[in-house]
Amino acid sequence: MFHSAGDEKTILLALIDLKKEFPILIMHTRLCLEQKIEKDPKILRSLTIWLEAYMHWNDKLTNASLDETFKIIHPFYDLIDCNLIVDM
Repeated sequence: MFHSAGDEKTILLALIDLKKEFPILIMHTRLCLEQKIEKDPKILRSLTIWLEAYMHWNDKLTNASLDETFKIIHPFYDLIDCNLIVDM
């Protein structure tokens, strides 16, 4: 898969860096959403409607807070596959 041990090490170090930085990205995402929701509470409802449509869920996020929403969606994203977060 790798052309050399150096290539493997480079990719490994990049993945380690991503693993360190990913929680910071999620934190900033949540903080920005919290600020927007404080200004306009309808944004949370719009977000939950969008997430339920995106994930093909029925009423799984009804009345969920932003914290609860992130707990529910946590198994569906990680640093390798963060399409859900990007699409939000």
